[in-house]
Amino acid sequence: MGIVTDSKEAHDPKDPDTCTIYQIHRLFLDLPGAKALAEEYRNGLPYGDAKRQLFEQCMEYFAPMRERRSILQKKEDEIHDILQKGAKKASGVASETLERVKRAVGLI
Repeated sequence: MGIVTDSKEAHDPKDPDTCTIYQIHRLFLDLPGAKALAEEYRNGLPYGDAKRQLFEQCMEYFAPMRERRSILQKKEDEIHDILQKGAKKASGVASETLERVKRAVGLI
């Protein structure tokens, strides 16, 4: 709820094109949803209500990712193994690249 807004009264019409809350919120909406929300702003949607709607939209949008993270947290050993394999692979690629660079600049 800490997004800074202008000093318009709660039910004053607001310009969605200049409103930070709307600009963020529309990233989570399809075109019809963004148009409908823009109209709400023009009709005087209070900033507090707009912020609550944005919060709810964000929570809904990111819910599957939070759920996936929760599942992965329970598989700590498996994740650690995956990270170790990735680090080993990345180290091999980096070593080959570094050797090519050293040859190119005449260090070896």
